[in-house]
Amino acid sequence: MRVLSLLAGMAAFPVLLAPVPVPAEEAASYVWKAFGGDGEASSLLVLDKSKADDPEAHYKFYLSCTTDEPWTMNVSDIDAKALGAAVAEKAPPSFRLVIDGKAESDDGGFSPDIVFNPTDSVWEYSTNWDLSLLDTLSAASEIGISGTGVEENLPKEGMKEAVAAFKAACEALQATTDEGEKSGEKSRKELY
Repeated sequence: MRVLSLLAGMAAFPVLLAPVPVPAEEAASYVWKAFGGDGEASSLLVLDKSKADDPEAHYKFYLSCTTDEPWTMNVSDIDAKALGAAVAEKAPPSFRLVIDGKAESDDGGFSPDIVFNPTDSVWEYSTNWDLSLLDTLSAASEIGISGTGVEENLPKEGMKEAVAAFKAACEALQATTDEGEKSGEKSRKELY
C-alpha cells in the first residue's frame, strides 16, 4: 500500500477550467484494470499498459473499495506549478469528472485532500466516493478529469470491462458490510 503525505489545512471550493485534452498517443499508452474482488478490497486503476498486471504500479486514476476503510478516489500527476499557483492565490484546488464530454455534476466537483505520493514523486488529489458513482462510470463511453493542475482524457481501452468488474466487487463488499452491520445490530438487540 502506498504511503501518502497529507497537505493539511486546505479548504477546497470549485474551480472551473476549460478541458485541455491529453494527446491521444499518451492516453493510448494507458489502460483500465480492476484488481482484487477477494471479499476484502478491490481497486480500479488507469495505468501504463506495460505495468497493467501490477496493482502497485503508478496510476493516473485510482478508485478503491474496502470493507474496513472509506472508499477513496485518487487522481495522480497533478501539475505542481498550477497547484502551487492556486494555493498562492488562495484559490482552493478542485477537480471534476468529465463524462462523455460533460461535467459529471453541477455541484462544483470534488474538493479533495492534496497528497504527495513519495513512491512516484507526484502530487495527487484524494477524496472519498460512494457506490452511486459507478452507475455513472458504467454508463460512460468516455471519462476525463478536469480541474486545478489536471486535464486528462482517460483511455477507453479496457474501461467497460474493468469498471463492470470493479462495480460487481464493490457491490459485493457493500452487501457484505451492510449484512455485517445488520447482524451486529441484531446481536446488540438480542443482548438487551
